[in-house]
Amino acid sequence: MRSEFNWVADPPEVVLSVRADEPVTPRQVALLEEFVEAEVGRPFTLIFQVVQDQEVRRETLAPEEPEVNSPETTFPPDQRE
Repeated sequence: MRSEFNWVADPPEVVLSVRADEPVTPRQVALLEEFVEAEVGRPFTLIFQVVQDQEVRRETLAPEEPEVNSPETTFPPDQRE
């Protein structure tokens, strides 16, 4: 996570660069702004730059599925080893 502050803006702006599995909603931003104001005693405008974080893994083949480049899928039956 990275943050930048613009103290000249009124209220001050905080740009937050974050990673998330799901999108951040405007309602969530509003709730966080309310929380920050209650904790700090002054309002801030929060601006989120969200990078969607998605985990990708290789597919797991079912036991009965031949691999893509196995002899069963690459060669006709009469040319298999």
